[in-house]
Order: sequence, then structure tokens, then C-alpha cells
Amino acid sequence: MQPVPPPETSDSIERDFANVELLMEQGGEKTGVDCFVLSWVRLERQMRRLFTHSVYQTAKGAGVPALIKTLNAAQIYFEDFLYGFDHIHPPGRKIEDLIGPDYPVLLQKIQAVEKNVRHKIFHGQITSEGLKTPDLLELSKSIRIWCDKLAAAAEQYMGYRGFGDSFTDASKPGFAANYVLKVTTVEQYRDLLKQLVKERIKRKAAEKNKAAPAQRSTAPSA
Repeated sequence: MQPVPPPETSDSIERDFANVELLMEQGGEKTGVDCFVLSWVRLERQMRRLFTHSVYQTAKGAGVPALIKTLNAAQIYFEDFLYGFDHIHPPGRKIEDLIGPDYPVLLQKIQAVEKNVRHKIFHGQITSEGLKTPDLLELSKSIRIWCDKLAAAAEQYMGYRGFGDSFTDASKPGFAANYVLKVTTVEQYRDLLKQLVKERIKRKAAEKNKAAPAQRSTAPSA
């Protein structure tokens, strides 16, 4: 008998991950890939919605269509949304604070996946790590742990878990009064998105420069 998905709510992580859990129970040749892809989509979507929900609380006057159009015009990814959330919220309410002690380990796994695995799997290519079904299922479970922890803490903090419509008034509106950065116009939103892209490029360049000496030291001598 197949499990019945939880009743639909406007912000239900259980319902969003119901298909992933069903696939894990059923098994199959492509279970690892399917579970990973579905889990990763939910990871990115949750982070995006927590970011846009945060922005909307102070920028609702700009209108939802304009906010969506501005975001769609920018090339923003998972880590951009994460750091964007951190730019907005005060100390003690960053993503690291919401996730808790497991944040460094989980983030390291997610960053490694984003760098080495995600693109190849989404394009049907074989990963250089040669990941098998058990490996991909383990990554999917780590993603679920991240999403669960973030959803629970975000609900307590802002009354929103990141799995429903993000362009809604907060059920706990008081948190927005403590924002470090308050975006109120489309222009400010566009500037923030541009800043996030610049910061990502700068981080990637720093990572590349850091890795270069190590690669040279391990290169065979002539």
C-alpha cells in the first residue's frame, strides 16, 4: 500500500517531500538520481522562497510582478539566496543560526554537490566521483535534514517554512523591524541582486586562487 501524502497546506514540507520518500521506499535502478534531483530542486526552492519572502515584507509596495521580473532578470543560485538572506537578517538570525550546529557539515556537502555533482546529474552526465545509488540517496537525506532544520527554525522565527507562496504577508511581521538591510524599491532589489552576483564571482575567484598552489605542488616535475 502506498503512503498517503500529508494533507495539503500552504507551507508543507511534508507534502513537498512526499514523492521523494515514496521513491526511496519503492527503490529501483534510477532511484538515486531521481531522489537527488527532486531533493535538490526543493533545496533551492526553499532557499529562494525564504529570501523572496524576506524581501517582500519591506518591498511589497513595489508589486509582486515587478519583484518577480527583477529576480528573473538576474542569474541567482542557491548560495546567492543564502547570502542574500544573511544580508537582510540581523546577527543571530542568519541561516547558520537557523540551521544550528550541523550547518558547517551540511553546507560543505551542499557546496561540494553544487560544484561537482549537480550540473552533471541535471544534464544526464556521469559524475567524476562515480556516485552510485547509495551515495545519491545519502546526499538526498542530507538535503532533507538541511530543509527540515531550516523549515522548523524559520517557522519559529518568521512564521514561514519556505514551502508555500513567498509573496505573502508574514504571520509574524515583527521580525522585519530588525532587518539589517531593508529593500523597499525595485531599484534597491536590483542592486542587492547585482551585489550577490559580484560576491559570488569574488568567492569563486578566491577559491580558484587558493586551489592553484595546491595543484602546482602536486604536479609531476619534468
